[in-house]
Amino acid sequence: MDLNWLILVATILTVAMIAYKNILIGIPAILFWGLAGYIAYKSSLEQFDTSYLLFIVCMVMAIFTALIAYTFRDKKIVEAKDTKSKNKIANGKKEVKEIKQVKLPEKIADIPTPIIEGNHKKRTDFIEID
Repeated sequence: MDLNWLILVATILTVAMIAYKNILIGIPAILFWGLAGYIAYKSSLEQFDTSYLLFIVCMVMAIFTALIAYTFRDKKIVEAKDTKSKNKIANGKKEVKEIKQVKLPEKIADIPTPIIEGNHKKRTDFIEID
């Protein structure tokens, strides 16, 4: 693949990542910058010819794109934490989970029994304690 096309695709992906603030667009951009840098390095004949300088530029852009993608990721996490703390402050109280309370009967006689009147026998399998 031609080096110019790789650099063009990497540039478009980098600009799209910055415009949309999307990390997933940055991953292929980093790969295209790295591939363009590799091809530029392989085609360089001397240490500081045009291809070698292009290799340095591509590697710097790959690092730059990776750092931008990382900052977008970090901002989303920080923003999520900030909105949670702002909601707590706005409500004026700490976040408390609601617990459903069951109302217990006041007397034992209020407890419903499954015994149908007339068809039950007296229980004799327990020991009475005086």
